[in-house]
Amino acid sequence: MINRYIELCTLLDFLFSNARTPCGEANENICQRTEEIVQAVMLKWRDLRLSTNMLKIHGIEDHLVNQMRKFNGIGCFIEDFIEQAHQFGMKDEKRTANMQDRKKAAFSHSSFELASQNTEVIAQKELVKTRSRRKLKRRIGEENKEAVKRVKDEKRTFCFQNKRLFA
Repeated sequence: MINRYIELCTLLDFLFSNARTPCGEANENICQRTEEIVQAVMLKWRDLRLSTNMLKIHGIEDHLVNQMRKFNGIGCFIEDFIEQAHQFGMKDEKRTANMQDRKKAAFSHSSFELASQNTEVIAQKELVKTRSRRKLKRRIGEENKEAVKRVKDEKRTFCFQNKRLFA
């Protein structure tokens, strides 16, 4: 049973890496391959008897490839930036929660947003970040990165080609 979940997760990893192809870079070969991966994912998903009544799985099965074809890739439209905006908003709300005057709170939010877009502020943040970063003792060399990527791709391909269902 665990192997079946491992295969599903590997296929989902393969699918998401294809789906994150940047806008303008997805050609018909990538879209066709993604469509085949979606079919394999859904086969494994249903084999595990997971619910298909969820919005995201519906979006993957019925709309992902069409959207990729429409925009020649959808990697630029990932939802991470929206999630990050929510986090910044929550941080601002927490910072100004005790302000009685909502106009002052809104002004404070605007001031912080304006400052965060200032190039000098951005440069200073990067400087602090690099100075406070922990030094890692071991770095993965370029040849090791390629070997890790090759093994990952082999696992993805194996799971994709091995479409048989477990009994």
